[in-house]
Amino acid sequence: MGRVAELFRGRVHERELTRIARRLVAKLDSTTSSEDGPSALPELGMNILERSKSAALDPSFLKGHTANLAAEAPEELLDPLFFTLMVDPVVLSSGYVMDRSSALDEEGNLKFHACPFTRADLKEEVYPIISLKRKLQEFKQRRLQHMVETARRLLDEQSLDQFREVMSTAEHFLDDLGEETYIHLSMKVARMALEAHDLPCQELNKSTKPADLARIYVRIHRAAPHVRHGFDEEISAKEEEEQTDFRQRIKGLEESAIKSIEELRFEQAEEWIGACETMKESCPGLLSHSTAWLRLQLAKNRGDTDLHSLRRSVFLEIRQDQSAVERFCQEEGICLDDLRDMRPVLLMRACIKNNLMSDEWCCAMESEPLEYKACRVMISVGRFQDQDWGNTKSKLGLALYDGTGTLVTRLNLFGTYRTPEYTGGKHPFRIIGEDEEIVKMAQPGFTYKLEYTVGGGGGHSVSVRAWFCKIFPTGWQDITTIVSHSLADPEGDE
Repeated sequence: MGRVAELFRGRVHERELTRIARRLVAKLDSTTSSEDGPSALPELGMNILERSKSAALDPSFLKGHTANLAAEAPEELLDPLFFTLMVDPVVLSSGYVMDRSSALDEEGNLKFHACPFTRADLKEEVYPIISLKRKLQEFKQRRLQHMVETARRLLDEQSLDQFREVMSTAEHFLDDLGEETYIHLSMKVARMALEAHDLPCQELNKSTKPADLARIYVRIHRAAPHVRHGFDEEISAKEEEEQTDFRQRIKGLEESAIKSIEELRFEQAEEWIGACETMKESCPGLLSHSTAWLRLQLAKNRGDTDLHSLRRSVFLEIRQDQSAVERFCQEEGICLDDLRDMRPVLLMRACIKNNLMSDEWCCAMESEPLEYKACRVMISVGRFQDQDWGNTKSKLGLALYDGTGTLVTRLNLFGTYRTPEYTGGKHPFRIIGEDEEIVKMAQPGFTYKLEYTVGGGGGHSVSVRAWFCKIFPTGWQDITTIVSHSLADPEGDE
């Protein structure tokens, strides 16, 4: 616009040029066949918004500009198979360009042997196109920046219908691109959406669903300095004030859920609880109430009779806090055994083959936190052996860890393989009773790990098959022996 205005200086007034440009944006569709049409129209629209205050109030201009912002990228930036914006363009041996995810599978192998466009045989190699990738990044950032600036102007001018449309386009754009790459622009989108939600406009407030609010809060949280750079970094007074306000907003989600439950508005309560669950998953530690507790209250107010699974879900969330568990049991009129899963815990590892040169213990399997005191542990191994030559260092172990992940005790189950102290034989089996430390010290909240060592230095290896571990709760009488079966291996590679 500036160059055009300079060219026509003294012959056409700049305001007239702006009016002409506005009509052009309003009239031309983003699919115009003009060579520069699709790529130039968003830029022209942005230029007009910057120069003309009234442009943000012109419905026909805004409609055209919004459509141009949502228009597809130039054809060279689109994947020719799926017509989506490429992320990492590569060139096939046939000379055709496509996105890496379209050409290769998760293991980096070609998804097809012949070129989908020419049917020519393809070589395994694909090559990145650095210049096109840079062009893609520049296009995405520029287009998203245009959306953010347009939304900001529309919000300032209270053009709310168009604001919602542009914000919806920006949201879809971020979802496709991944907000982590454009964290600052994602933060701007979230803060504008929150600002619009706070406007004294009932229609706009009602249009913001709980799930939308949760998504806004998640984006703001992820972009916060203490999340991106760690809690050791000092924050300013303004940032601390923003964090306090943010925590209050999170609290508002929970309060809305509780209020909906109390007022028997069950559908709304489901939506608010869903928003709380989104926050719990993406921003752990910010909620005051357990989401399982909220669902329990919803079920009770709805008149549901089967509450066991919901009560147990609450228990699983709070079981590390003994006082909280006691309060919960008292409130519900139940005892702790009503919540615990008193079934034996079974751990199983089908196969281990490792030649890691280390004397450290390696974890083969870990249990969930125990819900009871153990009375015995039964171990069965289908086969255990080392490299069958040289130094002897391979061992199998059972370790007990407390709720913080700190080692409590460890037991070498059968001794070191191929030494006089080894007691396991070809098919090791052992029952560990309450008289042994590793069982006697087990408490609710602790975890067991099946562990093994290979041995430091070259040449060491360990091979384990069909490793079972069964943990029994105190008071359990029926102990069924675990039977190991040796399976034939027709290929001979195990």
